[in-house]
Amino acid sequence: MSDLKVGDVVRLKSDENGVKMTVASVNNGEIQCIYFNESEQKVVMTMAMPEEVVTLTNNTTKAEKDFYR
Repeated sequence: MSDLKVGDVVRLKSDENGVKMTVASVNNGEIQCIYFNESEQKVVMTMAMPEEVVTLTNNTTKAEKDFYR
């Protein structure tokens, strides 16, 4: 298991330039994330997925940090 926690900003490992997602829950090695879908103009929650499919992203802007507080 990783050290991911609620509020961490992650991306899918398979999509380096993909959408940033915020970890919404961590449970028994699985996570669910939320992200803003620009085309639909709404917040979406992902299905449960293994922690291993995401990577922590370190390039979060100040505005994003303030938004996710």
